[in-house]
Amino acid sequence: MPFRDDFTDCPRCRIALEPITLIVGGLDVLRCKQCDGMWTSLDDFRALTVTLAPHGQLHETFRDEPEAPLHCPECKGEMTKLYLSQVPVDRCQHGLWFDFAELQRVLTQLRD
Repeated sequence: MPFRDDFTDCPRCRIALEPITLIVGGLDVLRCKQCDGMWTSLDDFRALTVTLAPHGQLHETFRDEPEAPLHCPECKGEMTKLYLSQVPVDRCQHGLWFDFAELQRVLTQLRD
């Protein structure tokens, strides 16, 4: 998780992300106040998925998308589109970007 002084910006809105901890699983994320998108590290997300569904599995699929890729809030490199059980998210080696409600959709599928 970046330090507060890093001023990590939302890849959509270009405003500073704020650190919060989600009630479900205690996942630390950076959230955009404007679009409600969320950024989390890959390690934190993997730990949460194991906690919520120790025997469950997310189906991961990479696809090329015609839209312009988002840029990673940490390294500013282009992210790739990853589908987690058919929910499109943006991925970089540093973490995952969930647009509004995408994280909730993924977590709901994990628990079902």
